Amino acid sequence: MARTVANLDVTSDTFQNWVNKTNELLYSLTTEIITGNSSISNTGTTLEPRKAQLLGRFGANTLVATNELRGGNVGDSGYALLTVTSNTLFGGNSSANASYVNAQANVFVNNAVLQVNSETITITGNTSIKGNTSVTAITVTGNATVSNTIIAGTDLFVTAVNTSVNSRSIFTGNTYIKANSTITNITVQGNGTTANTILAGNLTQITSNLDVTGTLHTIAGNVNFDSATLFVDATNNRVGINNNAPDAVFVVTGTANVSGASRLSNTLNVVGAVTLSNTLGVTGAANALSTFGVTGAANALSTFGVTGAANALSTFGVTGAANALSTFGVTGAANALSTFGVGGAANALSTFGVNGLLTAAAGLTVTGTANVSTNLNVTGTGNVQSTFGMAGAANALSTFGVNGAATFNNAVSITGIITINTDYVIQVTANGNLGATVGSPLLVYSFPKATYSSAKLTSQIKTISGNTQISEIVLAHDTTTPYITVYATVVSPLGANNGIYSVAINNANVELKFTQTSASSNARIIAHLIK
Repeated sequence: MARTVANLDVTSDTFQNWVNKTNELLYSLTTEIITGNSSISNTGTTLEPRKAQLLGRFGANTLVATNELRGGNVGDSGYALLTVTSNTLFGGNSSANASYVNAQANVFVNNAVLQVNSETITITGNTSIKGNTSVTAITVTGNATVSNTIIAGTDLFVTAVNTSVNSRSIFTGNTYIKANSTITNITVQGNGTTANTILAGNLTQITSNLDVTGTLHTIAGNVNFDSATLFVDATNNRVGINNNAPDAVFVVTGTANVSGASRLSNTLNVVGAVTLSNTLGVTGAANALSTFGVTGAANALSTFGVTGAANALSTFGVTGAANALSTFGVTGAANALSTFGVGGAANALSTFGVNGLLTAAAGLTVTGTANVSTNLNVTGTGNVQSTFGMAGAANALSTFGVNGAATFNNAVSITGIITINTDYVIQVTANGNLGATVGSPLLVYSFPKATYSSAKLTSQIKTISGNTQISEIVLAHDTTTPYITVYATVVSPLGANNGIYSVAINNANVELKFTQTSASSNARIIAHLIK
């Protein structure tokens, strides 16, 4: 806002020069210099708009900008920031025209307060709040319509204690609710799609009823319902009932009642008592480490193992192997279609039928009829108080006592010693190879001299070439000197001589010896010992 007019030189300038400079000043005063009066004073015209720039300060009670107020210089391309360094009040010019501020360029409020009192800020276009922005309070009263509101940036932080959003709020991106937040109601209406919903923090509490609908719900991490009433261990992929530290895939602590059918396709391990009021079907192995009680039918299609007491009050059917390491009591019918092993006492109060192998590692007591259609193996004491019928092979590895009649329709195999009436013992031994020594006595059989006083022996010696010699021998001793008589010998082929017998006492044993004529003969002895 400056115009240079040369000074008059009273000695050299003419009157005409003075008139011209005076007119120039009047023209500048009319069109270029800002003046004021009681009405309106304009500088320049619409045909000749003027530009002015004051290098310094400019003061006015009221500053009016007809079209725009901007920062920069007066040039056409001199736009820059407009900085307001004090409090600023924007007011309207009449009650009919609402007060507004139209900012078509960037407006920055730095280190100051932008305050709008009892007025309305109307934003008709898209509005962006960028950068690190702290908003203390935004209140929308009356009927307010927001077409599109975009809050850009990575995070939107609401640090107030209470945050109230009335009516509906739509979030199209990732939404985070952090710190201590209370949500009364969240409703998704219409066609709503939630890609990822994250509730962050150490603890999320829902104090009201929770209704979750849908067809697929995924929860990552451990889940604890009602203080371990149901506990899911996501780390080890285990589930506990009344147990918050399950040590197996599925653990139930307490009593489990099953009123229907229970089907297991693999091993069943029970460390406590199992009581079933209905059918139990097991297609794999069933192991009960304690009492196993069945009031209905128990069907095991494979191995059935019991280390405690197994009590079947009704039919007990096993199509595989049934192994009871302790007492096995059956008050009805017990049918084992395959191997049935009992490591303790097996008590059958009624019919006990085994179509496969029955093995009793301890006592087997039958008060009724016991029918075995194939092998019966007893490694302990077998007591039959009534009729005992055997259609197959009976193997007794220990004492087998029958108080009634014993009928065997097939072979009886005994792998131990047979004792008859305590004083008579039958024993069978074999020595597959006497070794390479020829011409010296070799031990083929012995018995304790303090137990047995005499013996009748049947001895077979067979060479590796096939020569066979069988002899009947009687023997007696007085604990110091033994005496022997070989009274019957048959050889094959005729004229063969496999060797000779002798007898001696060596410490506590009476020893039968044989001097072989060819190396590596084998010996088999059937001994009848008398005490």
